[in-house]
Amino acid sequence: MLGVGILPSIFIGCAQFVIPESPRWLVMQKRVDEARLVLSKTNESEKEMEERLADIQQAAVIVNAEHYEAKAVWRELINPTPAVKRILIAGCRIQCFHQITGIEATVYYSPTIFRKAGIESNSELLAATIVVVLLLTFMGNGQLGIGLAILSVCGNGAFFSVGIGPICCVLSSEIFLLRLRAQASALGAVGSGVSSGLIAMTFLSVSHAITVGGTFFVFSLISALSVAFVYKCVPETKGKSLEQIEKLFQNEGKWHGVVELDVEQLVKRQ
Repeated sequence: MLGVGILPSIFIGCAQFVIPESPRWLVMQKRVDEARLVLSKTNESEKEMEERLADIQQAAVIVNAEHYEAKAVWRELINPTPAVKRILIAGCRIQCFHQITGIEATVYYSPTIFRKAGIESNSELLAATIVVVLLLTFMGNGQLGIGLAILSVCGNGAFFSVGIGPICCVLSSEIFLLRLRAQASALGAVGSGVSSGLIAMTFLSVSHAITVGGTFFVFSLISALSVAFVYKCVPETKGKSLEQIEKLFQNEGKWHGVVELDVEQLVKRQ
């Protein structure tokens, strides 16, 4: 079972040889023609490609002019400007919410959850657990409580898989400033890992203290809080370049106001 997990890693490792370098990295290395080629594969028109390339070149000039070293980057992360602070809040906290909403408990402890619901057979526990992984429906022996438990756990996994699950990783990769991206992404990954470990190590103790149902009620409150956090603190990034996203966070207005504003309006305000 553990050995099978090696296969995706091998595939990802092989894919690294065919995935192109980031156009931003290429521009910073003064390999503009290669950056233009990469952008041509991800933009619908040549005009859009050239606009993106110009934005990237402008950002790269600023980064190169400032000569940010590792120590300077960490100093800025420790004592951030208002814009960087907003970015760190959005990027790092969404990584924590990614885990503390309880998905790790659902995956790791679904057999325990189903046993509490009344499934006693090992074969049925295994089948129900597989259902969670595959996000299908399994009705067990037909008892209402068991059916609701399986449906709830599968629903939890399904909504996570189309919501904060994939979006969290995508958002974290695009909102950090170019000069801070490596270190800030590392901080977000640390927050995610620590949160995951905390949930995994405390779930059984907490569920024994307040029952499995009570534990998932707490997770539901945290999930509601995460929705409020995203609404207030995370701007819409759809259809925007990394440089445009950076401008969103530089806006001094309220979080929710940033979501609806066009980038050109933000530039005019500045």
